[in-house]
Amino acid sequence: MPKLHIFLSHKLSSDTLAARQFISHLTTYSQDQIEVVSSAEFPRGEEWEPKIRAALDTADWLILLFTDAEENWDWCLYETGYFRARMDAASGKRLICLYKATISPPNPLRTFNPAPATDDEIDRLLRDIYENPPWAIFPRLFSREFEDRLAATKQKLLEACNGNIMVVENYDLSPTISLKLTAEQIAHWPVGTIPAEALVDGRGEWQQMFGKAPGTGGWEWEQLVAEMPNKQVWIELLSAIMRDAYARKKSQFLSTVILGYDPSETWRLTIRRIERYRDDSICFYFSCVQLPLPFPAAHDEEGTQAFHLLNLSWSFRRRIVETHFPDLCALGASPLVDPASFDRLRDQLRCDLMQVYADSQIRGIQSPLDVLPALTPGPDEAGGQILRGLQQWPEWNRELLAVLETGMDKIDRAIELVHHMAEVNHYFYIRAAQAYAEHAVKLCKKYEEQYHQYQAYRQAAR
Repeated sequence: MPKLHIFLSHKLSSDTLAARQFISHLTTYSQDQIEVVSSAEFPRGEEWEPKIRAALDTADWLILLFTDAEENWDWCLYETGYFRARMDAASGKRLICLYKATISPPNPLRTFNPAPATDDEIDRLLRDIYENPPWAIFPRLFSREFEDRLAATKQKLLEACNGNIMVVENYDLSPTISLKLTAEQIAHWPVGTIPAEALVDGRGEWQQMFGKAPGTGGWEWEQLVAEMPNKQVWIELLSAIMRDAYARKKSQFLSTVILGYDPSETWRLTIRRIERYRDDSICFYFSCVQLPLPFPAAHDEEGTQAFHLLNLSWSFRRRIVETHFPDLCALGASPLVDPASFDRLRDQLRCDLMQVYADSQIRGIQSPLDVLPALTPGPDEAGGQILRGLQQWPEWNRELLAVLETGMDKIDRAIELVHHMAEVNHYFYIRAAQAYAEHAVKLCKKYEEQYHQYQAYRQAAR
């Protein structure tokens, strides 16, 4: 059975909540046989009009929610006029106008045969979708079995059409923050940064995340994060998320985890939406959720560090060595390289590096020296690779990020640096696995001894 495609036309902003409720309850019993596109899905901006026309071209029905005769309905009338021009008697297309029962529709709408949003009209609409041909998506909806649920559905649809949605309580369960960048800041926005004078504001006690007193209002970015520890890694990730959102790119990541000013607090920042203003400034909105520390301090510090290093070594190998290193080599060996391909690889490699380093911070590994307890050098001379790798890794990382920004000119050096890091990673991976396995053997022996002591005690007590 083909799907029923519906375009829901409504007044943006003022009726968006009503439209969402209308869609939700109209499609409750559709069993994936109805697809609804609404005006709210097309934010005003570049390229929105062709997308609306394309959605109208494929729609079987257009439903217009008319709720207030005092509002300006030019765009809704454009959508209905465009749809009506493509209607034809044989196509099966329908234009349905539901207006608030307490008002009279204006003259331009009278040509669409509008109907008041009453119980009878809602019942007729649902029957044309679920019971009557050609759709008949779910005829059982009108049996006694669904009588109560159908009545509740009708009531919700009537509320949406007649503006009777009442929110009696609304409160935030977690803080939100907003970062507002001016057009000038966006025009001179270096990769991996957030402009120093970007304005940060929010709701809830969001300032505490950054070590500031609640209720202190908005802050400029540079002042807000001045005292934050180990901030560069997550700032780069946050910047990448914001830049992708601004460019309307499908981001690899929509959130990042940061360590708060209080190192015992871990927060996840997830981008929710962006707003563009008339002066071309952009505001980015983030939800902030405090997370429990996933790796609390343990009494067996060496075992915990071995576990962390094993996971980080695996993550670096999977993200960087197995994924990006072959692509780097392929680009380096290619006589003709599309600059866009290199740019995509550079951005992905940089972002994945930052993800690995952010993960290390969350796991309590703030510097290379933090891994030493888990990496007792082996008996062979190769054990010296631990100290050499720890000393050179930060320098390799800085140089790699720098040469990637120069483009293809230094791709050979980038390949060489990733190869050095892969060799050290390989050795760390092996030593961490060995250390973790050795620790597991010790723990097994320890708990086995405790069990034997318990058995001996029970035997003596008999």
